[in-house]
Amino acid sequence: MKKTFTLCTALLLIAGNALAQFTLPKKVYRIAELEKAQAEAESKGKPITIIYTDETTSCGLCAGASLNAADKLGSKTVVVYVSARDGSQSLPDVVRQALRAPEAGRFIPKTVIMDAALTRLLATVPYAQSPEQDRLLKDALRSLPKPERHSALMRPPAPAPGLTAFSIPPAMDRECRIWTSQSGATLEAALVHVQNGTAALRRKDGGKVQIQCHLLSREDQDYLQGLQAGPSP
Repeated sequence: MKKTFTLCTALLLIAGNALAQFTLPKKVYRIAELEKAQAEAESKGKPITIIYTDETTSCGLCAGASLNAADKLGSKTVVVYVSARDGSQSLPDVVRQALRAPEAGRFIPKTVIMDAALTRLLATVPYAQSPEQDRLLKDALRSLPKPERHSALMRPPAPAPGLTAFSIPPAMDRECRIWTSQSGATLEAALVHVQNGTAALRRKDGGKVQIQCHLLSREDQDYLQGLQAGPSP
């Protein structure tokens, strides 16, 4: 009887380890690709999901919940994986605060859904096992603001001629200002540089955001073209 119990325990441990270490889908961005994730989210009008977990975990339940969250949220949001070991330091303060909040729970994966600029918390999903996790994920998706639908008469204006190709040299002394995308999202940041029609912005907390210039409001596009032209003689 004792041998049978020991054998069963060993088999369970082997099964648990087989389920534990995992790899998130290729469509999931890594924290080092955060700027690319923000650019995709902005261009598609989607929020960003931060899954705070550990791909090297020894817990099969954690691994399963992490993969389930990435799968269920991947079609409606842009998903970013943040390592629970060392990745949170690269996140803006507002995201770190959301992950530390009681609503995020004590165990990984912790999942928070933010706007594309990573300035506003939209939903929090703590760790749970299915089917409870499935219910929490569905509730989170239902709570997200619906993307704006533009008719043919309401489409954003076409980019100004040459806007997608021009560049502005780097400068670290530009003042912060409010940037507005054509979808209505806003972000307070300073322009670092423009390269090949993509603006690199620096938030007050030091975080960086990249956005294609033609996705910015007409006022922001005029501001950039004024910088490119330089001061009037």
